[in-house]
Amino acid sequence: MDEERKRIMAEIQSKISASADESSSNPWRFKSAKEAFSNMDQYVRDSPASAKSAGLPSNPPPMPEPLPVQPGPISYVQFTDPQSGSFTVDVPRGWNVQGGLAHPMPGDRRIWMAVSSADGISIFCDPSFPQNLCHFPGQAEGQFARMAAGGQLLNLRPSAEVVADFYLKNFVSGHLGPLTPLQRRPRPEMVELLKSQFRQNGVQIGYRWQMNCLETIYQFMQGTQPRVLSLLSTTVFTGDYAMGMWATWDANVYLYIAPPHLAQRAEEVRYRMRASLQFTPRMMQIYQQDEAIITAQGQAANAAQWEWFRGREAAHQAQVAFGDAIVKNFWDQQQANDSMLRGWEHNQAVNDHLAQNFSDAIMDRQRLEDVSEGKSYEAPSGYNYYWRDQQTDKIYGTNTSDPPDLTRNYTQLKKL
Repeated sequence: MDEERKRIMAEIQSKISASADESSSNPWRFKSAKEAFSNMDQYVRDSPASAKSAGLPSNPPPMPEPLPVQPGPISYVQFTDPQSGSFTVDVPRGWNVQGGLAHPMPGDRRIWMAVSSADGISIFCDPSFPQNLCHFPGQAEGQFARMAAGGQLLNLRPSAEVVADFYLKNFVSGHLGPLTPLQRRPRPEMVELLKSQFRQNGVQIGYRWQMNCLETIYQFMQGTQPRVLSLLSTTVFTGDYAMGMWATWDANVYLYIAPPHLAQRAEEVRYRMRASLQFTPRMMQIYQQDEAIITAQGQAANAAQWEWFRGREAAHQAQVAFGDAIVKNFWDQQQANDSMLRGWEHNQAVNDHLAQNFSDAIMDRQRLEDVSEGKSYEAPSGYNYYWRDQQTDKIYGTNTSDPPDLTRNYTQLKKL
C-alpha cells in the first residue's frame, strides 16, 4: 500500500467519530450469487446470527468500544472460478469466498465475487450490475436496449462517475439505507493496472481508448455501529461509435464494507484481488462462443430484415401495379367516353345538317359562305353555283361553273 493511500485512509478514519469491532462470526453464508446479493439487507441491518441464536436481547445495551485491531500480514491463496473455470484471483487464506461467472445471455459475462472475513470485512463484485453495456446518444439512459443480434444491454454514457452514481442509486442505497458521503477521488494507479493487464493479454490500446477509475467512499450505520462503504467503478471504452450511432463498452464495480478501523485492510485486499485477476483460456472460449452465437443471430436477424424488406418491396410493387391498373382503366374509360362523345357529336352534326337542308328546301333557301372572308349569306335555292359581286355585294346563281359576267369581279360562294 503506497503512502498516498495510507494518508487517505487515515483521513477517512479521522472523519468517523466511533469505531467498533465485530467479534462474532460473519453470518453471511450463501451458495450462489443470487443468494449472496439478495440477502444484503439482513447482513447490513440485522445483528449477527450467532448473537440471536445465543438468546441475547435484540437491542442490547451499548458495549464499551474495543481498541482498534492491528491485524498481521495476510497470506493469499488462488481461487479459481468453480462454475466454468473462467478466471483466477488471489483471496485471503481462511476467509469465506464465493464467486463465479454469471452468464445470462451471449455477450453478457459478469464475474462475481463475495469475500468476507470473521472480523467484519466484506468485498464484492456484484453480478446484478451488467459489466457489458451500450450507449445510444440521445436515447434515455438507465434502460435496457434490445440489440439487433439478440439480447439486451444497459444504456449508459461511458463514464466511471455515471456508473458509480447509477449503481449507488439503483443497487446499494435500497439495501444500506442513508449514506453519508465522505470522499470521491480518481484512482489513476488502477487505470495503469488495467492498462498493464490489457498489454499482458496482447490487447493493443488505441489512442482513442478511454479508461477511468473512480472511488466513492460513504459511511453508514449498521445498527449502532458505523461502517465504511467504498465503491470502485472502472470503465473501458474504445471510443468508437458504430455508424456514429451506438457503442459498446465495459464496466466493473468493486466495493467493500468494513468497520472504520479495518478500511485500510479492506482496501489492501480489494487491490490485491483486482491486481491478481486473470482470465483463463476458458474465458476466451466462452467469449468466442458468444461471438459466434451473436454473429449467427446477427446474420439471421439481417436475413430476416432483408426478407422483410423484400416483402415490403413486393407489397409496394403490387400496390404500384394496382395503382397503375386503376389509372390505365381510368384513361381507357376516358378514351371510350371521348370516342362516344365524338360519335354523338358527329351524329348530331349530320342530323343538324339534314334538318337544316330540309328547312332550306321547304323555304326555298340556300345558305352560302364566303370562305375568304368568313361571311354567311342566303339566296334562293335552285342553282348549282353561287357568286358574290365584289363591288355590289349581290348574290347571283348559275348552273355552270362560269361566273355570270366575265367583266366583273365575282367570288364563288360555298354552299352549306
